[in-house]
Amino acid sequence: MAVYASYGIDITMNDETVNALSQGGYKLYGFRAVKSTTANGRPLTWFKTSNYAKKTEITWEKVFGAFTSKSTIIDGGKIEASNSYPIDLGQKLVVEEPTGTGHVEKEGTAGAISIVNRTTTRFTSGIAQESRVGGATTLNPLCAFPLYGNNLNMFVPVEKVLLLFASTPIDTGVVIERSFGPGILVDLTEAESRSVTYHIDEGWGPADALWATLIRPDDNIVGWLIEPSQELSLAAAREVRER
Repeated sequence: MAVYASYGIDITMNDETVNALSQGGYKLYGFRAVKSTTANGRPLTWFKTSNYAKKTEITWEKVFGAFTSKSTIIDGGKIEASNSYPIDLGQKLVVEEPTGTGHVEKEGTAGAISIVNRTTTRFTSGIAQESRVGGATTLNPLCAFPLYGNNLNMFVPVEKVLLLFASTPIDTGVVIERSFGPGILVDLTEAESRSVTYHIDEGWGPADALWATLIRPDDNIVGWLIEPSQELSLAAAREVRER
């Protein structure tokens, strides 16, 4: 597995906010943005934690997985990554069996992760990424897309992270279409780290930064986190022709 630079977000809160969140049973949730060949995918809960404090550090590296699943993509449904494989950017997972199993090949499209279905069985597919929050490191799925028979999906992770606090009990790997708490979308495409704040009454900050977008409860988050890319669609077409 290749080694890449890490990214991070620091959250600063005061005593009153930390205590109110803890007493209310709130958890910190995270989501990641993804570019893909189509717009029919959905974001998944990337991480959740109750291990937050006055200063909480979230970090991640470009350590990825690719998966196939038989789970149905419905709002609020959990995607079980039945077949998962470590993978790097520039590689592809080739699905060879109707169970969704396959193997990873090193020769793929540069900068992207491809999942190629060489069966006539329809799957759900997506990618996972490692995160470290509150001292715990996990590798969880970021997104879920239909993978049709004899077809190909291609993904490029985007350095944008949506953070929100909520007391709603949502597991990782769950399909989420609308925000279930106040959130902030943090853009790290031009930086390796950002610093944000959260106040129990005033919400997220900074409110005026070009790299930060405030998300209200019940806002649709699909458009913020799932980015269809014509460039990837053209690359996918080239990869299919070259099989």
